[in-house]
Amino acid sequence: MRWGWWKWLIGSGVLFTLAIWGTSLIPISSDVLQIEPFVSMRVLDRHGIILREVMSDKEGVSQWASLDQISPYVVKCLIASEDRRFFHHQGIDLRAVLRAAWQNIRTGRIVSGGSTITQQLVRNLIPHPRTLLSKLIEMHQALRLEHTLTRSQILEQYLNRVSFGNQIFGIAAASNLYFGKGPTDLSLAESAFLAGLIQAPSLYNPYIHLDLAIKRQRHILKQVFEAESSALETRFFEETWFLSASAPHERRRGGFETRPYGRPTQMAETMNNAQIDKQQYSMALNEKIDLIPREVRFRAPHFCEMVRGELKERGYKPRRVTTTLDYYLQRDIEGLLTKQVEEMKNYDCSNAAAIVLNNRTGDVLALVGSADFFDDHRSGQVNGCLARRQPGSTLKPFTYGLALEQGMSPSTLLADIETHVSIRGGNFTPKNYDETYHGPVRLRTALACSYNVPAVRVLERMGVEVLLHRLRLAGFESLTKDAAHYGLGLTLGNGEVTLLELSRAYMALANSGQFRPHRLIIETDGLTYQPSQDQTTVFSPQIAYLLTDILSDPVARVPAFGYENPLSLPDAVAVKTGTSKGYRDNWTVGYTPNFTVGVWMGNFNARSMRNVSGISGAAPLFRNIIFRLRDYGLGWGFQEPSGIVRCRICPISGALKGPHCPDEIEEIYLSGFEPKKPCDIHRFFCSPEGKYSVYEIYPPIYRRWMHENRIPQPEAGSMEVSSDLRPLVLKSNRHRSQEFRIAFPSDGSIFKIDPILRREYQTLRLEAIVPEGVIYLTYLVNDRKIATTGPPFTALWPLSEGIYSIRAIARCLDNSVITTRGVQIRVL
Repeated sequence: MRWGWWKWLIGSGVLFTLAIWGTSLIPISSDVLQIEPFVSMRVLDRHGIILREVMSDKEGVSQWASLDQISPYVVKCLIASEDRRFFHHQGIDLRAVLRAAWQNIRTGRIVSGGSTITQQLVRNLIPHPRTLLSKLIEMHQALRLEHTLTRSQILEQYLNRVSFGNQIFGIAAASNLYFGKGPTDLSLAESAFLAGLIQAPSLYNPYIHLDLAIKRQRHILKQVFEAESSALETRFFEETWFLSASAPHERRRGGFETRPYGRPTQMAETMNNAQIDKQQYSMALNEKIDLIPREVRFRAPHFCEMVRGELKERGYKPRRVTTTLDYYLQRDIEGLLTKQVEEMKNYDCSNAAAIVLNNRTGDVLALVGSADFFDDHRSGQVNGCLARRQPGSTLKPFTYGLALEQGMSPSTLLADIETHVSIRGGNFTPKNYDETYHGPVRLRTALACSYNVPAVRVLERMGVEVLLHRLRLAGFESLTKDAAHYGLGLTLGNGEVTLLELSRAYMALANSGQFRPHRLIIETDGLTYQPSQDQTTVFSPQIAYLLTDILSDPVARVPAFGYENPLSLPDAVAVKTGTSKGYRDNWTVGYTPNFTVGVWMGNFNARSMRNVSGISGAAPLFRNIIFRLRDYGLGWGFQEPSGIVRCRICPISGALKGPHCPDEIEEIYLSGFEPKKPCDIHRFFCSPEGKYSVYEIYPPIYRRWMHENRIPQPEAGSMEVSSDLRPLVLKSNRHRSQEFRIAFPSDGSIFKIDPILRREYQTLRLEAIVPEGVIYLTYLVNDRKIATTGPPFTALWPLSEGIYSIRAIARCLDNSVITTRGVQIRVL
């Protein structure tokens, strides 16, 4: 009976051993050895400079390198530190296991694991919990792996998958992160340093515990040198030849292959050529370890995040992405931006963003999203190029572009006077930045000087819907509300847009009115990347050229900015500034023939800056970027399209120079839209005393402005005469009646009495457009006389609840009487 029990036990053991041996011959599935989910994405600039390593599906950074691309010193140091008998076992080193068990029992704690490189690779490929059963399974799988791969392939798999800390996997990524070089170029000292990180990546993290990492490196160097000096070394590589030939068939991977018995593998030959003598050992001990700072490996962070987002949106998972970014330009602009933010900190300005586009291709050459990506206190990870902010006056060119399409010209006279516009819930009175009304201004001056009032009046004439449609055509996807939501304030920038959208829209002006999308990526994995190439026409080439000519005219902006300002550039640059309400944002956006540049400055928390406008905040940075782009070639001037003509005009009226105009300038026009009539503002008068003088006589709408600015007018009794001194006929009474109207309040207005403010302070100022020849006028409210007044023909009327009809009656020089139409208002 006893003998039967032992026979059963021995038989079971034999069967179990045969089963283990038999199943160990089953190869590991090739799916487990796949590279794709493990390799990270490398983002490069247009010159091949690494911007960032984006984590793989395994949440790490890794680049695959074949064994012939890895320094043989790395292999020597790895084997010396992790598995000295790598070439003497079949995946399990029983001697090492027993030694580890004895050391752990003797010390009472785990000090050694005894795992071979093959076992560690299994643990990496097929993670499992740290239990005794798992350890046995790991050993069995190590035997299977030994029958699946050659030793060269095991080393290659291991060196490309093992962790080196800081979410870095593989020797290629590690050598690049820590030393900025490929694994082929690693020295003996650097190889030992990296091999030392494998045992405990967190403990030996060189960015935290550099001293421990170097101590571990020196220990490994000693191990390698001792192994090289021992007699075992000879057998070390002889065994390599034998075991490499042990596989039943030849396999090839990364240039290494098994060979017939007795012939060394390429790996053995390479390693035998990398012998380490005492001098090399001494040099390695004395070699300084120069680590690359972590921040250097995360260049252009906001740009790289945008690249990742675009690839993810399109379902791309490439290993290598070549982008449009020029890192040399990016680095310089980052420095310029940081310096400008530092200079503006006393004005409560903490951040900025900038972008540079190539007009011909739409390539994003530089993109800086904040002053410091790693500054959490100032929300540095917010991308200022994609953040939605109010753009201030930077949308005005598109308003005036529409006006030019509808028949206006750069010399069209626009009214910059006190204006009251009816909006939902009351009236809107636009103000200029300088709190001054400038009277009649040419469209060129109004745009170049960024006056608010003319822009609002022009948009009121065209309609907000028209502008909103055109802005969306120009790529402003952030303007998602309807026209009623924005109202006339849209031209002043009350809608929120991004710096990228604004820069693309200006790039359309630079490209003769053709909008094209921006481009971030040139190629993926060596294949040309095909982004969206949809192009739309925002303006005709002629309209775009007129706007460009105005925005690049330094003389036109002198009334607002003076001769010496940051935008006084010697190059052909079309540029516009903008400042949002409360000084929360300021912008400068412009373009040369070759490049478009956009700059924003402000605070990500929307805190107001202290009196910082686009000209004083963003413009200096814009100027410095333009100077930097000179090295790339700004272009030799904007190309004029066909259909543009030139005329000599009066700078005051915008009409053809008349006989009494003291000056003249040249202006450009769309062919067929140039002025046909001479100036009618400079007029010749004869006083009662017989003295002849030229006066500026503006249309009736400017009467109040003329009075407030003391524009000289002919005295009473003067007579207008022609150049040959013949009297001119006064306008007919009927003509004057057509010009005579109530300017404020407008018809249908509703006013509400403030219940707190004392009644005597609640008055309404009545205003009228008065034609020439009026001596005085009388205001009537519900046909009751309120006031009789002369120039500037205004009166105050105390408010009270009710519905009212307001009109005016005027007495003229020829003793005739004219009257206005009535306007209806309501007071609540």
